[in-house]
Amino acid sequence: MSSFASEDESRAFFDDRFSHVSSDVFLEIEEEVFGTDYGATSWSTIDQIRTFISKMELKRKDRLLDIGSGSGWPGLHIAEEIGCETVLCDYPLTGLLEAKKRAGDDGMNAVMVQADGAALPLADAAVDAVSHSDVLCCLTRKAEVIGECHRVLKPGGTLVFTVLELSESFVHEGNRDHDFGPEYAMVDQPYEEMLISTGFEVEIHDWTDVFRNTAEKVVAARTSRFDRLAAELGADDAADAVSRSERNIAAIDRGDLIRRFYVCHPVDLDG
Repeated sequence: MSSFASEDESRAFFDDRFSHVSSDVFLEIEEEVFGTDYGATSWSTIDQIRTFISKMELKRKDRLLDIGSGSGWPGLHIAEEIGCETVLCDYPLTGLLEAKKRAGDDGMNAVMVQADGAALPLADAAVDAVSHSDVLCCLTRKAEVIGECHRVLKPGGTLVFTVLELSESFVHEGNRDHDFGPEYAMVDQPYEEMLISTGFEVEIHDWTDVFRNTAEKVVAARTSRFDRLAAELGADDAADAVSRSERNIAAIDRGDLIRRFYVCHPVDLDG
């Protein structure tokens, strides 16, 4: 598993990975497993993004902010489905350039912002919805990102996101080190508490079973195309790409790794 000494290292890894996501082999795997072709790096399938859309209840001309947008999945797809405006925010530039190209190819107007999710260059109450897909688990400043989501949301807006988490039992047993899931999956405070203390009311759904099923499909798709993956990434990185998903499956089966979907609405803490 790729191990990162810092978020800067993690960003460099994804910057490189986004240079490959539009290759034929990556897009074939994405289409087969996730039902999309944006160069996605999250675990969100097309069906799960339909749930994102239903929960956000966006209208045409509303504005969506997608944090950790990578090469455009799911932000561009959501905007195209609804007809809303979209702001795509991420730090790796390679992903944003891929998203810009995709938006142009699809005839869409989208704003690309290279920024840290913990310090968004947007005004207060600037957007009607915020989404991110398996992003917080890759970041260290989780509470700051949640705080920024709250700040930029309009009253009545919606935050939706998925995140990979270490299970409560894994954490309560005193475990800190892990060789599965994202590097920064460990949290000092449960997400529900973090969200409530920030000023959100929270609805939580467990999506672990679908996550496991998707990981199995990823392993099968990557294994069947291993030679082509190795030609694209190098043999060691291709083997690591398969091994990471295999370790995720083992961790899910042990009850150590879970995936949840959060639907959050800002509330008046002083009311």
